[in-house]
Amino acid sequence: MENLGYVFERPTQNKNGKWNSVEICYDEQNEFLDATSKLVKMFKSPDGDGKCIVMDTNDSSKYILDVVHTSFDAENNIVTLFPFNCEQVK
Repeated sequence: MENLGYVFERPTQNKNGKWNSVEICYDEQNEFLDATSKLVKMFKSPDGDGKCIVMDTNDSSKYILDVVHTSFDAENNIVTLFPFNCEQVK
């Protein structure tokens, strides 16, 4: 399971119980490219399970996301994750 980086807001659910999207912003293009590479492996690898770890910048909590879709903003170095499930790791 890959660690993709820090999120500025902890993952939250909407009123229907579905998880909201999570954005990870990278300062450097190389960090962004590394993250996209990890995501491709996560989805395309035979042993890929679609799960990754993100950390909250506010309190360093770790979350395991079960991701079903991602989008990439290469111009601004942002990865948006769309989780199906999320659990906090203690």
